[in-house]
Amino acid sequence: MKKQNKRQFPRTPIYFLVKYRPQGASESTMPVASVSRNISLDGLLLRVKDPLTIGQNLEIEINMPVFGKSIKARLKTVWARPVKGTDLFDVGARFLEIGEDDRKDVLDYISFINKTEREGLWSFRVGRWLAYLKRVFRKDGGAI
Repeated sequence: MKKQNKRQFPRTPIYFLVKYRPQGASESTMPVASVSRNISLDGLLLRVKDPLTIGQNLEIEINMPVFGKSIKARLKTVWARPVKGTDLFDVGARFLEIGEDDRKDVLDYISFINKTEREGLWSFRVGRWLAYLKRVFRKDGGAI
């Protein structure tokens, strides 16, 4: 039996650098670097090195070079599971707070990706972006 997708908004591939820290952590707490895998208007999928607790609130910053800016938001982790063959984890999280301008930027990004997919440019852009991310992150998932 096929699992029913309960998401209100479809996910769109996104491979951006995301920095996060537990909500309420002091400003002196260094954020942890991770990579996003997909995004929608209601949530985000992160690939992280260390497992996160389900129900944990995070403060995040998504580096969106396509728009020359970063988006800040608060998330709550919904699920987490190990990535086969690696020591990494995928974590699904739901937006708790996101500014109206940042939400609009997410919508603009999703529209941009949908447009480039229709024009056949998406695989080229993703390939270039993944090559960049490989330079930024070591094989073990840590930032250089």
